[in-house]
Amino acid sequence: MTEYFAYFLIAMNFTAFAMFGIDKARSEAGEWRIRESTLLTLALFGGLPGALAGRSLFRHKTRKKSFNEALRLVMLLYVLAMLYILYISLLSDSPMRDELLPNALTKVFERS
Repeated sequence: MTEYFAYFLIAMNFTAFAMFGIDKARSEAGEWRIRESTLLTLALFGGLPGALAGRSLFRHKTRKKSFNEALRLVMLLYVLAMLYILYISLLSDSPMRDELLPNALTKVFERS
């Protein structure tokens, strides 16, 4: 299951990155554009790193205030989701804690 989720995230990030590049090229050519809601949805559902990389590399939508505010909201949701997952998996009495914590500590001490 985790392997499929990793594949999903890779695909979402690649897609988000590519969409920013495609939309930039279309904007410069005066062609039909990709909706901002589509770009934000890709970022929200796993493609945030790809969206941020595409935005930065292609210098696309960097000055549009409303889009940047929406992207910041997506980043905030990501941070909150990660904190929640961390809490559930490591600090609560969930079965995930017993599986994740020893593996995480082993990896930390193997690097030292």
